[in-house]
Amino acid sequence: MASLVKICDWLCIDAKQQFRMTQRRTTASDWIPAGIRMVYTGARQAPVRRGRSRSRLALGSVRQTQIQQGMIRHLAASLVLAATVSAAETPPTGQSVQLFDGKSLEHFDTFVFGHGFNHDPEGVFRVHDGMVRVEGMPYGYFITKDEYDDFYLRAEFKWGEATHGRRQGKARDSGILYRAVNVKEKAEAARTNGAIWPKSLEFQIMEGGTGDVILLGGSELTVKGERKGGKRGIQIDRFNKTDLGRQDGWPNHYRAPAGFRDPNNEVEKPHGEWNVLEMVADGDRVKYWVNGIVVMEGTDASLMRGKILFQSEGSELYYRNIELRPLKKAEE
Repeated sequence: MASLVKICDWLCIDAKQQFRMTQRRTTASDWIPAGIRMVYTGARQAPVRRGRSRSRLALGSVRQTQIQQGMIRHLAASLVLAATVSAAETPPTGQSVQLFDGKSLEHFDTFVFGHGFNHDPEGVFRVHDGMVRVEGMPYGYFITKDEYDDFYLRAEFKWGEATHGRRQGKARDSGILYRAVNVKEKAEAARTNGAIWPKSLEFQIMEGGTGDVILLGGSELTVKGERKGGKRGIQIDRFNKTDLGRQDGWPNHYRAPAGFRDPNNEVEKPHGEWNVLEMVADGDRVKYWVNGIVVMEGTDASLMRGKILFQSEGSELYYRNIELRPLKKAEE
């Protein structure tokens, strides 16, 4: 809630700055986004003509100011309402933990296949302009130093352009693994078997499939009354995703070309735009949101505590504003 209100405040300030920059424009709708312009059709004013008196010009300027300030207040109120609704759906949380401050990965370790922990000579994970850029190749991850049990996690991501290896030219793929256990043992074994993902639950990030669950290393979860799990990775579709068939237990769209989008119920924003991912892990229950839409709920999770990692898995992408809030315990 607090972070969303900060975003609201930032947008209000930004909108006011845009207003000050548009004082010389002749119509109030010049700077209004198309979606808002449809609501405020009555706000359009005729262009200022030569010969109008100063008093009429001043009146028009005052009217323009009132309209623009009204729209700023309307936008701010809408954002606060959205934040309130989102907060109402999540359990009470404790103090925020800013995992990524926009400057460094000091709260994380990194693992790059072929190089091990905290040795990234190829620059798979780079911090710049308040973002973490993930190259996608070699495979690997940046992972929290600490373990977490019950938490609310929020992160923003957007896709880059590059695809590599098995994902070359295919739908972009990554993910957030949580409650990951036996991480170092799995990394050590990867030297011989090449399988680097530890036992965990995954918030899948994939073109056309963001919000899916993947159960790794034998983890289990019940979704819609059906128990799923196994030694091999098990994938579960997010809610309302178009069924395009399966092959070898995996959705056909996982083999679709880069840029794939669900033909009917896409939850991601267009390529290159920022998406907001949110999730709650509360005891044995988990819940995912993508851009404010509930896309997954599961119960009886087999893992209760572990680390959180962000994958490099063949596709370039960017993260920013990674925030975690531990859930308050009953006695708190």
